[in-house]
Amino acid sequence: MIVDIKNGLEDFQPAAWDASLPPSWRYEDARRLAGGEEAEWPADDPAIVACAEYCRAMNAAEDDTEKAAVKRHWSTIAAAHEIAGQNDPRRWELEARLLARQTDDEISVRCGLPPEVVFCYEELFFNVRCRLEAWGWICNQVIGPGLQNRFADHEVGPLWLAFAYHGGPLVLDALLGAFHAAWRSGEPAILSTYLRPNTGITPQIQAAVAAAILPRFGPRAEAWLELRLLLWDAD
Repeated sequence: MIVDIKNGLEDFQPAAWDASLPPSWRYEDARRLAGGEEAEWPADDPAIVACAEYCRAMNAAEDDTEKAAVKRHWSTIAAAHEIAGQNDPRRWELEARLLARQTDDEISVRCGLPPEVVFCYEELFFNVRCRLEAWGWICNQVIGPGLQNRFADHEVGPLWLAFAYHGGPLVLDALLGAFHAAWRSGEPAILSTYLRPNTGITPQIQAAVAAAILPRFGPRAEAWLELRLLLWDAD
């Protein structure tokens, strides 16, 4: 069952944007409603209503067979929820493409997802499209502290978000292509993947990633200097 949560959404945006509002605010409200609590935003928002029904049904399911039936009934929401529960390159790419301002159809082709699942994921779990001009909120609530403090090795997703937001689809495609050329499924998904020798990743991409993760001074600064020299040679 595909639940139509598009109809009327323009009437249900939060009236006053809260700087601490999480991108998953609709899902959080749906969970509150399903648990018998009050919603913080309009409880008749169609996306929240549909998701709350899904959450109630999942909470009431007593075994895997019943849960599977719930997922079939709310197939679009269930697919989006499954993605949201993963911390992996598939989810990071989907979120990065949303920040890069790509359409549901464009993301569908790139990520191998139905357009309705892309739309549902954005509305329930990563609601950023209506706030793309609010760069302070994007930086603080979506990308995170890596922009100021440099990204840790495990923060591949946040770095993709930052490059996507500031560079757009072409920059993101180059970053993703380089990563997947060097990374193998089953390996840790870490930013050091970009800095491995003999991967074929261009010095330009390596230097761009290094600038976001390596300190300019201290014990690891030697790697940054080496990449700067490689970039200079490439030019």
